Parts: sequence; C-alpha cells; structure tokens
Amino acid sequence: LITIVYLVFTIFMMVAPLTNSEALQPDLFDNPRTTIKIQNNNDYHLGVRCKSRDDDMGFKILKKGEIYIWSFHANFWGTTLYFCKFSHGKIDKGTFTIFQAGRATAQCYNCTWIAEADGLHGFMPEPPILLFKWSK
Repeated sequence: LITIVYLVFTIFMMVAPLTNSEALQPDLFDNPRTTIKIQNNNDYHLGVRCKSRDDDMGFKILKKGEIYIWSFHANFWGTTLYFCKFSHGKIDKGTFTIFQAGRATAQCYNCTWIAEADGLHGFMPEPPILLFKWSK
C-alpha cells in the first residue's frame, strides 16, 4: 500500500507542473520572491548593514530620499531571518529584525521600511506605522 501511495504521489508531482489548472495552486514548493526596501527620510546620511545567517548585504550609506532594495527567496524550512543595523556616523541607532519568515504576514512579499526621525516605519505599503524606535 505504501508503494502505491508513493507511486501515485510521484506521478502527481511529475504531472501537476505540466497543467495550467489554477485549482492546483498554490504549489507546495512555490516560494515567492520577497523584496525589502529601506528608504531614508531623514535629513542626515543613514548607515545600513543588513545580514542573514548566510548573506551579508554589506554596508550602505543612504542619503535623504535614497532607497536600498534587495530581493530573496525565503528558505524551504521557513527560518529565513534578516536583520539590519542602522547608524548615523558613529551613533548606533539600533539593530532590528527586518524580515523573519513565519512572523511576516503572507502579504509581505514587498516590504517597505521608512527611516524617519523617530525610528523605522513599515512594513506594509499603507499606512506605514512606527515599529522600531531609534535607540539614540
């Protein structure tokens, strides 16, 4: 019986991608691309360094109005986590979790964060709300 179930499942997994049926969606292995945007709305240059366990996005300096964008696919296990450290010159503004699989709502495949005078606003397009206050 287990062999028959395995055989049926294997055939289904081979044939399903060949069909155009919307009834078969969402694909079990479909992993949507997530895009993160960080916009600096401050009058000063904002230093940003974002990382995950596997990727270091490097240090960026955002002038007023500049946007830092990157995209990724969350891993299969749902453990993807990105955090960013923010600074103004030598002043540490804080380190915040920008994306955490499982915590993020299903709609957050296009997450926008806006750096304002009081902190980081986001993460959905409308309306942005203060989610992280600057430490200094």
